[in-house]
Amino acid sequence: MVLGRFFPIIRTFAPIFAGVVKVDIKKFTLYNFIGSITWVCTFTLSGYFLGRKYPQLKNYIEYIVIGLIVATSLPLVYAVYKRKQHIRERVNELNKVNK
Repeated sequence: MVLGRFFPIIRTFAPIFAGVVKVDIKKFTLYNFIGSITWVCTFTLSGYFLGRKYPQLKNYIEYIVIGLIVATSLPLVYAVYKRKQHIRERVNELNKVNK
């Protein structure tokens, strides 16, 4: 739950999955709160300190946002790719066994 805040797609579906696996509401709320505070502090403080040290970054904010989206989405894309690859391997194994 805590790390889910940092991944755009996971952030959206984490509460649904938590409900499906019946995570205790107190535990869910605690992790959700910790993740929220961590996420807000990380990006707010990063923006503040980077803006003070490198004021010219404001000219490149669009590229920075796109880079953050790509960087946080790559692990998810990789996981989906690996999962599909694993499924293909299992299907090939089953096809060999059934022949």
